[in-house]
Amino acid sequence: MVQKTEYGKANPPKGLKLIEDAYFAIIIFLTLALVAKITFKFGNGINILESLIGYCLLIVIYYGIKKTKQWVVLLVLLFSYWGVVRSVLDFLTSYPDIIQLIVSRAVDTAFLCFCCYQIYIFSKKETKEYFGVKGIGIIGI
Repeated sequence: MVQKTEYGKANPPKGLKLIEDAYFAIIIFLTLALVAKITFKFGNGINILESLIGYCLLIVIYYGIKKTKQWVVLLVLLFSYWGVVRSVLDFLTSYPDIIQLIVSRAVDTAFLCFCCYQIYIFSKKETKEYFGVKGIGIIGI
């Protein structure tokens, strides 16, 4: 239970720190990957603009969690629901190489688990109270 009524001032709900740390680690990893992509022309099938848009979204979410912004709850939930759909659709993709298949399935499974965990944490009443969110009407959460 959240102890204080003023949002962002109470102790964060369990699991929120893990999500915040995961975003930080992902941002660091993607920074290195984007630098390698741009510097060494690595990864022919990856669109740099698409990668930068996703990278900026991760930074915005991290900032929102770190600064306990109210809007981040809806953004994380939408991002997570999209991630679940994307992961399920990626499972339907076939790959000619067995190594690509194994790596793709491992990454998709990890991403799917992370998205489901975020949906679980950010749908909890304690998390919404911590961020000062009364409810998210359109989604019905």
